[in-house]
Amino acid sequence: MKTCYISAWLLVLISCQSAKSFKIDDNEEVGGVQTFLYFAYGSNLLTKRIHIKNPSAKFFSIAKLPNFRLDFENIHSNYWNGAAATIVQDPDSVVWGALWTLETKDIPHLDEQEGVNVGLYRVRNVSVHTPDGNTLTARTYQITVDPQKVPIKDMPPERQPSNTYMEWSSQESLFPYKNGTAGRILHAIQTSQIALVDNAPKGTQLKLLLLLEGKQKIYFKPKRYNLNHVINGNIYGGYDRHNSEVFAYYLAMVLNFRWIPPSVTRRVHLHKHIIPVATMGLKRTMVKNDSGSMCIYGKCFYCRINETVCPDGSGEIEGAAILFLDGQFKTHKSPWRRSYSSRKMEWEIDDDFCKKVKGSISTKRLLNLIDVSIFDFLIQNGDRHRYEVYKDQIILLDNGKGLGNPKIDVMDILAPLYQCCIISPSTWHNLELVSGGVLTDTIKLLSAVRERVLASEDHFKAVERRLLK
Repeated sequence: MKTCYISAWLLVLISCQSAKSFKIDDNEEVGGVQTFLYFAYGSNLLTKRIHIKNPSAKFFSIAKLPNFRLDFENIHSNYWNGAAATIVQDPDSVVWGALWTLETKDIPHLDEQEGVNVGLYRVRNVSVHTPDGNTLTARTYQITVDPQKVPIKDMPPERQPSNTYMEWSSQESLFPYKNGTAGRILHAIQTSQIALVDNAPKGTQLKLLLLLEGKQKIYFKPKRYNLNHVINGNIYGGYDRHNSEVFAYYLAMVLNFRWIPPSVTRRVHLHKHIIPVATMGLKRTMVKNDSGSMCIYGKCFYCRINETVCPDGSGEIEGAAILFLDGQFKTHKSPWRRSYSSRKMEWEIDDDFCKKVKGSISTKRLLNLIDVSIFDFLIQNGDRHRYEVYKDQIILLDNGKGLGNPKIDVMDILAPLYQCCIISPSTWHNLELVSGGVLTDTIKLLSAVRERVLASEDHFKAVERRLLK
């Protein structure tokens, strides 16, 4: 099986214009200007970075380089306080990157930027494949001395950002909660420069997939409502609330439910941070509103061209930045899922429904489902129709349907608890510890470092009220 290093995420970042056949030795002429293709896999994935010395660079397509791996040499760079990236021949690997077209006159500038003149990198012509099936010849650069191959298990966490959380999960947690690493990752997903942006079409709600400069992927769920907006109607109604995702993360930390991806509020400038690095697929889902502002309607099951997300007066879009977890999750239908119609589900009419559930799943899984129901009840997330499992633990994904109406408490979210009448001793102990106002006070304290306000005071009071039910 081939290993796709660092940027395999680009498989889903494809909706680009059809590629022309370029060969650098043909000196392709575009509009009377001699151009060539350059394959970037490191810092030159960033538009701002490549334009420092190569202003003629234009994004052409994403591409993969077969039979090479992405690696790092122990050459410290003062620009980004890290090691230098390189490609190394490896028959079992693939490197994903970006293809740029540059004017031929920029070759000396590109060589200088890559350190060819000082013997750091050497020029290499490679054959790369674009998602539309074309094989193209491109110029790229390789460190003159190949680094030794190190097994992934022996690499430090910063060398394997996409695998770090999956490794920590073996310690009964998706994140380290004692050594400060989680805080550093929260800071990174909130502030790191964005290299590429695309639609994230999986699911029913608008969200974007962002690649950060550290090669880490995050989901970005944009703001749809102000914090004091009240959702009336069905418990699962309305758009996802971005602040519910972030609130859920801090709630999980306080309750010691450590199987949830980190999430923070982030603001991105549409014209500075998104459009310059957007794929053609994303750009095709952008339209101007009546005020002339560029807006995004995205690509998802319920995405519509007349239901857009637009920047505020400062040109920014606020949203939840959620760490994308690379892992083989198993998805299961929840026994207590809703019908999303007037038809009642079996659990809604059978008082002995839990007996059937006990006969089909383990006690550990049942206690896990009850923990999730308590968590969902506190934020009033009535939309968990399925759940994902990793290493026999339920992962708390998709928490955007919480914080809808602070005035109501839909009790049937707790059906797993009151129908089965059992609870994990550790969960009961944690709930006792945070009762009497401690829960929301702790959430406010923990989130104050990175957030302004997570929710309205009505929602904070509602969480405390539900805790005492």
